[in-house]
This record gives sequence, structure tokens and C-alpha cells, in this order.
Amino acid sequence: MEIRRFFIAILFISLCNLGFGQRIRLESAGLTNVAFKGDVIFLKYNAPTTMRFYFMMSKPAIAPWSGLPVKGEAKLFYYKDNQEVVLVTAPFTNADWPSGGTFSQMIQKDFTVPANTVTVSNPVVDVQARWRYYKEGYPDPETTNGWTEWYYASTRPFALNPDEIPASSFSGPNSTCGESVYTITNPYKVTLENAAGIATLTSLGNNQWKVIRIGNAVGTVILRSTYEGKVFNYPIEVSSEMKGTIDGPVGIKQGWNDNYFYFKPEPGMDYTNVNWSVDSPHLITTQVDKYTFKISVPTNYPLMDKGRGDDVEIYIRSNGECGVMEKSRILRILPARPIKN
Repeated sequence: MEIRRFFIAILFISLCNLGFGQRIRLESAGLTNVAFKGDVIFLKYNAPTTMRFYFMMSKPAIAPWSGLPVKGEAKLFYYKDNQEVVLVTAPFTNADWPSGGTFSQMIQKDFTVPANTVTVSNPVVDVQARWRYYKEGYPDPETTNGWTEWYYASTRPFALNPDEIPASSFSGPNSTCGESVYTITNPYKVTLENAAGIATLTSLGNNQWKVIRIGNAVGTVILRSTYEGKVFNYPIEVSSEMKGTIDGPVGIKQGWNDNYFYFKPEPGMDYTNVNWSVDSPHLITTQVDKYTFKISVPTNYPLMDKGRGDDVEIYIRSNGECGVMEKSRILRILPARPIKN
């Protein structure tokens, strides 16, 4: 398997500079068995992610250093609420240099990053690599036994895997005539697309956004949430048409009474100051309630076309914050009995 390195390699120590710097060095480090893009390591959403930490350690390969004891550790960690959270600690000793005089040696250790290390609200953490070693019987200038300080290696981001993020979901009307509020569950980068001259978007906080119509503009805009190439869309129609359907019979005969018609608004839509009408003065009509209309046809209804019947139009209108809005449909008035030729 090709080794994927995410830490920038540190330059090897030159043998001619053994009198300076650390005697035990972390030369390079990286991770395998993990999804990544560029320098970003991807973690699963709401599940643990197992990977392998590998690092190259070096020590002097000449006397007297080559025969001295080696004990140390490398670790990966990040900060959360100003507290250090250790992901893995990998110890190393003389046993990791089985050939004795080898200058450098690869060391590996598997570990698991806990679920929810990165989340929707905190999608990235910066993971650091550091190492230290224990001085025991070392010559000048490291004659004081004990642990060295932690030496810094590098930092790389661990991020929420975009292929595993939860989808954004939208709650709000499919259309607006003035302004409407939308709630987004799992919002990422939220924008309003195809909106130039049609509508504007305002963040209200608490995962809510307001779409505001510009003047009397009409069109379809897209409320969009995006994250690392993942796109979630919610189309919104901007217009002054009442959104919904008028249900009821498509034709009624002379002499038929109590024919009911119902307006069913689209989800999230509600209208005020609603009135029904029909473009025929000969029908008997009653508005039962806001969204219910009753039509009765007198027996003597004057049909213009006594063969096929006449078409009339039913209207429902709302005079609210967006001005007068309406919806209509065709109704056929039929003769009480077929006309014989």
C-alpha cells in the first residue's frame, strides 16, 4: 500500500551537527488507511475513524550515542476548550532499532479517532504532532537525566468527510409573495441562487433565514446549502399567484345544488382576507369558510350552448400583504338532460 504522508517531512540531521539540537529526532510522520484531500484528513460523521500513525525516528549512529538507551514517545493531539485532547501516543525504545547502528527507523501504531471529534457545528480540528525523549547517562551537553521538552513537528486539519455529512433539510413555504422565513436543519454555507433582481436573503440566526421579494419581481430562486462540493437545494417561487389547488367537480348540471369546492394551499402557505367568486350572475354561491365555496345551479340556468354546456371560471382571491393574489379554474355548467338533435 502506498504510504500517504500528511506531515511535511523535517530535514534529516546532518552527522556533522551532532553537537547541536535534539539527539533523537522525529524526521517525518503521516497517516494511512484514511480518506483525505490534499492535506486535509477526513473523518467519518458520527462514527469512529480508525487509521495508522507512522513516523520516522532518527538517532545518532556513531559512538558514544549509538550504544546509549533510547526511550521516547510521539503523539497526535488537538485542543478543545483550551484543553489538550490526545488521539494517540506512540512510544519508541532501543528495540525499534533492531540492527543497532541504524540511523533511522519507521515506527507505526494503529489508533481510532472517536466519533464526534468533528461535527457539523465544529467541522475542523487542527491536529498537532510532537515528540520527546528521555535522557539517561547522555554525554555533554545533555548530562541532566530526565525528559526533554515536547518538540513541535507540524499541524494538519482533521475535517468532517463531505461524503458522510448529514443532508441539509429545509422547512418553509415553496413560494412567497413578499417575505418568508425558512429553517434549515444541518445548514452549511447558505446562499440564495438565481436571485438577482428577484429576492434577497437575510440570516436571522438560530438556523433561520428570511427570503424577501424585491418589488413585484417574479421568478424561481434557490435556497442553497453547500459543504465541500455537496449541494442541497430548495426551490422557492416568487410571485403574486396563490399557491395551491382548487378541488371540486369539473362539471355540474342545471338543478344541481350544494356543489362544494375547496382550496388547498401549498404546504407552509396561508392567506388572509380570502374571497370567492364566479364569473356568472346566474349561479347561487355561498362562501362557507375561507377555503370552502358552495355553488348551486338553478334549473332554469340560461345556457348559451345547450348542446355541450357553458364554461365559467371560479376565482379565489386574497388581499393581503402582497396585494391582490388569485387562483382560478374552469367549471362547466351542463344541461339537465342531453339535447336531442
